[in-house]
Amino acid sequence: MQEVHAIVGPILETMGLTGVPARRRMSRTKMLERFKADVNSVLFGTESFWQGVVRARRGVEQCHHHAPPFAVPDHPLIEAKLELIEQRGGDPFKEYSLPEAVLKLRQGVGRLNPHEAR
Repeated sequence: MQEVHAIVGPILETMGLTGVPARRRMSRTKMLERFKADVNSVLFGTESFWQGVVRARRGVEQCHHHAPPFAVPDHPLIEAKLELIEQRGGDPFKEYSLPEAVLKLRQGVGRLNPHEAR
């Protein structure tokens, strides 16, 4: 996200917008505070920002994603769930990964401000 911000940030500035990039030295809480304080800000974050970002006044107007929100398959809990599905002859992608990604996508879209959406 830092690389994306390095490229897009200067363009945003010409449009009167402030980029808030994900930084290792800045906590998630601090980033959200900066994002919420400035209605003309753009948050560059990772999956940890997918849920739980609520901004009063204008809300979140746009979400851009570089990839579908699939869970990390080698996370121990996810891996166990996928193995269980596979053991009973199911398709882990169709039965778990895809429905979970669709749910996350719906949740993300649901956070958009309907009054500002175009």
